[in-house]
Amino acid sequence: MTARDAIRARIGPIHERLEELPFAEALARGEVSREDYARLLTQLAHVHEALERLAPPPALGALHQACARAAHLRADLARLAAAPQPVLESTRELVESLDAAAAEAPALAGWLYVVAGSRLGAAALRAPLARALGVEPEPGQGLDYHVVGAESFPRRWLALAATVDEVLTGPEDLLRCAEAADDAMHRFYAVYDGLGRHR
Repeated sequence: MTARDAIRARIGPIHERLEELPFAEALARGEVSREDYARLLTQLAHVHEALERLAPPPALGALHQACARAAHLRADLARLAAAPQPVLESTRELVESLDAAAAEAPALAGWLYVVAGSRLGAAALRAPLARALGVEPEPGQGLDYHVVGAESFPRRWLALAATVDEVLTGPEDLLRCAEAADDAMHRFYAVYDGLGRHR
């Protein structure tokens, strides 16, 4: 079994539950305000900035680089000119868990898989978010996080995902990787749930 197979099997249920959260469904329908969207971007920026401070093993370098999107998030927030939004406690707890996982290559691999893989879903939100914000789904409109690199990323994803296996040395590493990916998904679930509760 590859890491990709193990991760997908482990996170499938929580991934489905996340997509059914009110905030996630509102994003998919394009029924969010600029303030709602800015609150989301603030949480994601906090996570990506923490992630970009990490120093992954060379085998995970390309996957880590695929997660480097904090600059896009900050550009989007500046474009929206939204009022400053607070960082949720669930977001702070997510970053703490990420930092702890960074000490183990298999665990970090699971986290990077989840964060980088989220780009596939983020790209699908381009059109509904553009409608919600009244802008075109193109760079420079406050949607860079969802737009920049979206066309080429699906072609790169399989190769990037396969690099996770390069840091795994046996069944225990595979299990740790899948557990960390599951933890990441549960942490993101808590963030999106919190965003829905504060709309």
